[in-house]
Amino acid sequence: MNGTKSKDPRFLALAYALFAGTWILLSDRLLNRLTADPDLLALLQTIKAEVFVAATALLLFLLMRQHLRGQERRDAQMRAIEQSLRLQSSALEAAANAVVITDRQGRITWVNPAFTWTSGYSLDEALGQNLRLLKSGQHEPDFYQELWGTILSGRVWRGEIVNRRKDGNLYTAELTITPVQDARGEISHFIGISHDITDRKRTESALRESEEKFRNLVENTSDWVWEINEGGVYTYVSPRVRDILGYAPEDLLGKTPFDIMPADEAKRVAEIFAPITGRMEPFVLLDNVNLHKDGHRVVLETSGVPIFDSQGRFRGYRGIDRDITARKTAEDNLVKRTRQLEALREVTGEITQELDLTAVLRLITRRAGELVGGVSGAIYLWDEAAQVLIPRAWHGLGDWVGEIRRRLGDGVTGIVAARRQGLIVNDYRNSPYRNPLYVEHTGITAALAEPLLYRNRLLGVITVNRDEIGHPFTEQDRQILSLFADQAAVAIENARLHEAAVSRAQQLATLTDLTRALTTVLDSRQVAREILAAAQVLIPGAVGRLWEWSAQDGEPRLVAGVGLRDASGGQRPSLHPGEGVAGLAARTREPVIIPEIVSDPRFLNRAWAAAEGLVSCLILPLRYGDGVTGILAIYTRTPHHFADEEVSLLWSFAGQAAIAIENARLYEAIRQHASTLEQRVQERTRALEAVNRELQAASRHKSEFLANMSHELRTPLNSIIGFAEVLQDPSMGSLTEKQVRFLGHIHQSGKHLLELISDILDLSKVEAGKLTLQPQALSVGITLEDVLALARALAAKKSQRLLSDIEADLPSLQADPVRFKQICVNLLSNAVKFTPEGGTITLSARRVNSWIPESGDLSPPIHQSTRSPVHPRGPCLEIRVQDTGIGIKSEDLPRLFQEFVQLESVETKRYEGTGLGLALTKRLVELYGGRIWAQSDGEGRGSTFTILLPFTPSES
Repeated sequence: MNGTKSKDPRFLALAYALFAGTWILLSDRLLNRLTADPDLLALLQTIKAEVFVAATALLLFLLMRQHLRGQERRDAQMRAIEQSLRLQSSALEAAANAVVITDRQGRITWVNPAFTWTSGYSLDEALGQNLRLLKSGQHEPDFYQELWGTILSGRVWRGEIVNRRKDGNLYTAELTITPVQDARGEISHFIGISHDITDRKRTESALRESEEKFRNLVENTSDWVWEINEGGVYTYVSPRVRDILGYAPEDLLGKTPFDIMPADEAKRVAEIFAPITGRMEPFVLLDNVNLHKDGHRVVLETSGVPIFDSQGRFRGYRGIDRDITARKTAEDNLVKRTRQLEALREVTGEITQELDLTAVLRLITRRAGELVGGVSGAIYLWDEAAQVLIPRAWHGLGDWVGEIRRRLGDGVTGIVAARRQGLIVNDYRNSPYRNPLYVEHTGITAALAEPLLYRNRLLGVITVNRDEIGHPFTEQDRQILSLFADQAAVAIENARLHEAAVSRAQQLATLTDLTRALTTVLDSRQVAREILAAAQVLIPGAVGRLWEWSAQDGEPRLVAGVGLRDASGGQRPSLHPGEGVAGLAARTREPVIIPEIVSDPRFLNRAWAAAEGLVSCLILPLRYGDGVTGILAIYTRTPHHFADEEVSLLWSFAGQAAIAIENARLYEAIRQHASTLEQRVQERTRALEAVNRELQAASRHKSEFLANMSHELRTPLNSIIGFAEVLQDPSMGSLTEKQVRFLGHIHQSGKHLLELISDILDLSKVEAGKLTLQPQALSVGITLEDVLALARALAAKKSQRLLSDIEADLPSLQADPVRFKQICVNLLSNAVKFTPEGGTITLSARRVNSWIPESGDLSPPIHQSTRSPVHPRGPCLEIRVQDTGIGIKSEDLPRLFQEFVQLESVETKRYEGTGLGLALTKRLVELYGGRIWAQSDGEGRGSTFTILLPFTPSES
């Protein structure tokens, strides 16, 4: 401290003043005391003065040097201070935080560039302004009061504040205000340092929103999110676990994942999980089985990542579980289905190579059970004649199955056959479709059945059964069996065709042998035995007898009987019309079929037939020339549907028999007139063979012609009609009136010719017996309404009225829907064609109880009688089409239903037609055992066409 003060110039000046004053006061007194000598005194005075001057000079020198040194030090300190201030100023200028200095009243005295960047106000704009220019209005008055109260008390204020920029936008700042005191300790200024945290606040807000979204996602996702600690214990479980495993989240806290797994699964997963956790690695898509709270198994797909704290220490796993039970089930089903399809491919190849029907059926039943996991099964084949399903092959079941017969809609098989759709019955023993025999003899719990369809034709039904509770059939099983059933139906049909081909070959061989034998046999009894033996080859188990009429007395004579206990028993057949089936066959010269002998009153020998055990029969007249020479009767002891092929072949037998019997008769005459009659027989035989060859050639040429005509004429005609329609389309370009008229002629003529070809083909098929009908139950009212809708469009073009009178609640009609509509459309289109504009056409339909018209109705003319061998019996559908058209002459009525006939009159010449429509309609009606006739009071008085169709067609 003293050393410091001694260097102070002011201290030196004070010391010098004190020394000088003392020297001046004492020096003279001292000198006067020392000497009184004036010279010495003067000398001493001079020395004193010089010493004083020297001391003063020295002191001044010291003072000047001290001053100069002090000035240098002060200059150096000032330079250091200025450098420091420059550094501090640069730091403030370059600071990222905004700095503002205000006086005590809040007026701005300085701001740094960061303030300008943050607020938008420059230094010049901010100087002298109050900080209120940044006020945003986002804070309450209390906020500012608390702030000023803090800093005015000398304390530092820290907090977040929302300010408004120069451009009006708001920003959030983190602000620190520090009071500055002067020398007196009073607050003179405030220094504010702020940091723009707007982006951080947005980030924090976004983070909060993200966390909220994540929380919502975790809690609402279909997957289950979890966390476990390093000990493998659940510390967090999302609410979704309730839907997946049935547990509340708090139920699983404190448990490990292995606690909710089956024991074997827990062991398996632990072995997989141990090395992963040991390496603290993430894992993905780990399949594992968990137990639902209710006990059923749930397959989860688990993924997880390790959790580490801020020091890098392992704290557990965070992950997600996804319920993949449905997917795994689907994958398992896919694998199962792939295996089944592969097995199906192999089995299909196996069954299609087998041509023996019995072997095919047995193979199909076994393979069907193997495909879908059945313990037993059966194949039921559809018997069209008896209208029942009959079991033909089975496995895993007893012979009692052979006693079962199922009609359409009866039981599982009947339902499947009726609906033509597969059926699964998984609670068989409580099902309304159960069969008492199955319940009694088996432990079946589930049944699966599929129809066997070939080209939409019912062949039968295949069934597969299970006897294990809790092992139901699935839709996938049904689909596999359906695919197999399609292939099985083909295999069955192939085997049937093969069997039929073999049988047909045997039949043809028999017929050939028979023909060869009959040409050489001249004994009528041997002829009869040969024919009856051939019939037994054609229809196994058949029996029969052959009668011939004596040329002298006309009485029947039994020629031979086969398989009958009393061949000559019962009444003898009669050729008189109306006397039994023999009389009917002789009168119509056509075969007569009796499906049930004991219930058919036409069969007069019912008692004899019952004693013989006969059920069905076929009566064939032996035609020779214009007469009938005898009767061939074929019987069966089981219900039998005589197929068209069988009837045709037996009809050939009968023809051969007639010829052979006649030959035998001629042989007797030849014995008397050998030379003459032998030549006549040979000529007649040759003539018959030539006619037969000619007929066969003609039939072949006709078939070839019709086939060629179908292809060669229909194809170009369709092109002509199609191109005519295209040219008539306005989008193809405009046409002249003449071109439009010509195109109309082309289109109309093409349609007309196409209809003619179709009618000729249909008529030829009917004549050849090759027209296949597909009868089914038809709603008469609905079907006729469909027909009327078509006819009304035609009638509307001629401003005609088309009325209908259809009786309500008509029974269903067994008929082919296409051919039935064809019959009705033909009649209505004819009525529209031959009725003048503004006329009226009426279609009526009703039920009648007999083919004989009711009282008050006119009977159908004899010349319009049907070809049907029997009259419609029982309830019939009567349809009438009545018009107010041009009418028909009475002499033209007999020719009305003939082919290529158009009635000639002044009126009819104005109408086009093929002359085949009514002929074809008549043939179609007759195919159903029905009748059709026309009535008219003459030209200009309209006409009425009536058809009668039995609701249930007879077997004939």
